[in-house]
Amino acid sequence: MKKYLLIFSILILAFVVRFYNFSNRVTFGPEQARSLVVSSEYINDKPSLLGQEYFRTNSLGQKLFTSAIFNYSLVPLIFIFKYQPLPITLYFAFLNIITAIVFYFVVKKIFNIKLAAISFTLFVFSYLMIYHSMFIWVLNYLPLVGILTFYLLYKVVKGKSSWKDIFLLGVLSGIGFGLEYLYVLTILIVLYVLFKYSKEKLKTLSVFLIGAVVGDLPQVLFDLKHNFYHLKTLWQYTLDTFRGVSDAGFTYYHFLHFWPLVILAISYLVYIVIQKNKHLGILLIVIYIIVNLNSSLINFNKPVGMSEGLNLTKLIKTSKIIAEKSSNNFNIVTLYDFDTRGYTLRYLTKYIFNKTPMGILDYPSSPEIFSLAENNYNFKGSVPWELTFLKPYNIEVIEKIGDDFSLYKITKK
Repeated sequence: MKKYLLIFSILILAFVVRFYNFSNRVTFGPEQARSLVVSSEYINDKPSLLGQEYFRTNSLGQKLFTSAIFNYSLVPLIFIFKYQPLPITLYFAFLNIITAIVFYFVVKKIFNIKLAAISFTLFVFSYLMIYHSMFIWVLNYLPLVGILTFYLLYKVVKGKSSWKDIFLLGVLSGIGFGLEYLYVLTILIVLYVLFKYSKEKLKTLSVFLIGAVVGDLPQVLFDLKHNFYHLKTLWQYTLDTFRGVSDAGFTYYHFLHFWPLVILAISYLVYIVIQKNKHLGILLIVIYIIVNLNSSLINFNKPVGMSEGLNLTKLIKTSKIIAEKSSNNFNIVTLYDFDTRGYTLRYLTKYIFNKTPMGILDYPSSPEIFSLAENNYNFKGSVPWELTFLKPYNIEVIEKIGDDFSLYKITKK
């Protein structure tokens, strides 16, 4: 009983470190806005088999796209929460907690309750997991995919798997690949384990492949209808990478599905210490928690990854002002990060306040442009392409947004 009370107490603390001051900590940037725009277009325009642009292009000029499975997962959330980013982000924070709970039960089933409790604790207080609870992102599903894959592979190795398990491994692999193309390396590991421990290799491969097709069905159907666009584009991008002419790079989030295993390995070391010296083991856990909560990726007062002085609340306020002050023909520019086309404000203005800006290619014909920029922004200096068409222009300060930013209205003289 005491063990379960301890787990429940840790769970409560996990909620606190994620949901304390949540509205001021949420990160809402171009990546989050573009995801919601694509999903909203499925609702308001027409459903699509094409997912979100991947910001990667091969040497032939072909763009990579993620599978539409992620964007379709956002559709019911958009319906339920009426396009509001805050509760949609809450879903991903809850997803992280659910992932931790699944992790606990998997470790408990495979090993024991003590190691499960340690793993659960280290997972929920991991700076990466807290950080990823603060924003909408396609890769936030990967830790759960990784845990479930690990459990099913365990069943395969132990000879306890069923054909349903093989099918589910295929589904998870399809989902993983649709979310992150480098998941293909994990698929190779899964196939190796399946072939090593399977007695009916052909049937196993067939069931697995059927599952994989189901897991990434939108992308498969798109390729069948469009001459294998994704496959050909990704293959060319792979060749470009080996030739050193692509913009490919590797970072931790490409392998986020392995993070639970990293936590499990650390937990096992702590478990060994606790077996020999309980007080030392507990001290190590406390130090781990303190170090993680002091990470630069965690801030309990403001968003991590947004421009200093901005948060979701201020972006919503800005969008409301734009909707109220704009004519029927207007455009939006943001001048504080790489997203000069203002996807954050575009999404909020269009879907929250029902005022649609002109398109991202319509800047040359836009009679007025609303721009969010720092108070001291130099409009007389070098400006992005989107503003050059209004030169020479009039600049009017509409309203200050917090202490550091202002909303400007820019029109041609």
